[in-house]
Amino acid sequence: GHEGYYRGDCCFGAFVGILEALRDKVGFPFTQIPAEMMGFGAGGVSGWGTTCGALIGAAAAINLVTEKDLARKIVSELMGLYSVTPFPSETSNNYAANHEFLVTEYKSDKVLPQSVSNSPLCHVSVTEWCKAAGIASKTPERAERCGRLAGDVAAMAAELLNANLATAFVPAFQFSQEAQGCMSCHTLGDNFAAGNFIQGKGECLSCHEPHQ
Repeated sequence: GHEGYYRGDCCFGAFVGILEALRDKVGFPFTQIPAEMMGFGAGGVSGWGTTCGALIGAAAAINLVTEKDLARKIVSELMGLYSVTPFPSETSNNYAANHEFLVTEYKSDKVLPQSVSNSPLCHVSVTEWCKAAGIASKTPERAERCGRLAGDVAAMAAELLNANLATAFVPAFQFSQEAQGCMSCHTLGDNFAAGNFIQGKGECLSCHEPHQ
């Protein structure tokens, strides 16, 4: 994931990190899948700051190896865990500080500050990290942060897939009580008057003001 980020940014990095493991362990048909097709996801899809590219890449890899309904459950779990996990992880920070990643020249080998996004959006994730770190977005440190995050997300996805192989997948992530309260009305449904005019899920109060 981290080394893949250096080759092709966040979406490619997370995807190729999982894909290359599948190529090594399984071989065909994974040897025939071009990882370059994931380049579009960089910066939350061509720099638009939507869903984090690392999530898109990891989700695509999950979708390759699980049937549709199960893939959606695992991807949803990944999105939730991403939103509440401090990035970059301590493991990634230690790898960089000790030069244990598979790159020869680092954008930064510093132990970087961590932040929690409370959102799967690239825009929010990067903004919250930059604010927490006091570092601008167009810097080697921010780029390195996203490289480490790509590795972290690929590892997180692999852990979820391996857990599913060990036993039937059981989602563990739960939204906050505030978000659950919002989604009790504001959800996908057929009653407009009741608030069923949205599609989506997340920590609502990270963007929206609460109301009675």
